Amino acid sequence: MVSVLQPLLADACAQLGLGRVARVRAIDAGSHHIVWKVKTVTGKFAIRASSGVGQRNRSVRKRLWSVVGAAGVAPRFIGDVRIDVRGFDGWLEVFDWVPGRHLNPSADYLELARTLAILHTRRVDQASVIAPRVDLIPFIRTSLKRDLATLRRRNPIDQFLKMQTNAALESLEPQPSRRQRVALVHNDLVDANVIRGGDSVYLIDWDWAMITQPEVDIFCFLSPFVRSWRANPRYLSSQVATDFCGAYLGNIGRGRRIDVSAWGSYNVLLANWLRRQHLWPPHTSELEFYQKAFRAVDRLSKSLEKFK
Repeated sequence: MVSVLQPLLADACAQLGLGRVARVRAIDAGSHHIVWKVKTVTGKFAIRASSGVGQRNRSVRKRLWSVVGAAGVAPRFIGDVRIDVRGFDGWLEVFDWVPGRHLNPSADYLELARTLAILHTRRVDQASVIAPRVDLIPFIRTSLKRDLATLRRRNPIDQFLKMQTNAALESLEPQPSRRQRVALVHNDLVDANVIRGGDSVYLIDWDWAMITQPEVDIFCFLSPFVRSWRANPRYLSSQVATDFCGAYLGNIGRGRRIDVSAWGSYNVLLANWLRRQHLWPPHTSELEFYQKAFRAVDRLSKSLEKFK
């Protein structure tokens, strides 16, 4: 698909008034999208090929990109061009190029905390829908009940996850004890979706963004299931978790707390998702991975308790 779409980049840049293309380099050709770094006579840009999004959802996504770009937590959105060629029906999306590197979670957590504080204090205009609204605890409860039906009785891995799922359901509050704050959240803070450029951190790939409790992004960054499933475990230390949460609250303002009540159940939700996707690090058995990750969840929960 790279060879099919790459010749169309020059025309897309011309349509958006970006000038003649001087250099093109494919930098990511994953299962969900293709990204190029493109240099033109007017600057450097990231162009992403995105398919399977209806026009109504398209306008929502573009409003979302405008909001996060204006907040300074994401690259500025330039524009998009409709493409319909052999094997691809979608858009070429153009953003400012942000020089830097992918997130190092053990080194860049203070900068990420500052970026998340900016995002979570951004006023969400409910009159202009930019992302779906989801309430975290009801969503987790519904999802875990669904997951129980998919876990097989005699499989030892499924038995272990079923035990974790039942415990998570019992721990969830029937109803939140207080009105919960909502914010726009990124919801997919894997290393590749965070760019460290100088003293700033930028978030890319907003496909899973939603309006929900801001703890979602905190949990996502800290979760052992996000941090370590693809390679050797890189679980964050308790000190990093403590410093990250402290920096986040320090940037977000006085009187705020982190609602940690859904921390355990959130991780069970991720574990069940990984199980359905058959994803775990190749260096270990699947059951050992889940057992070790849940021990890390319990360890980090002690750090989070300080901020509730």
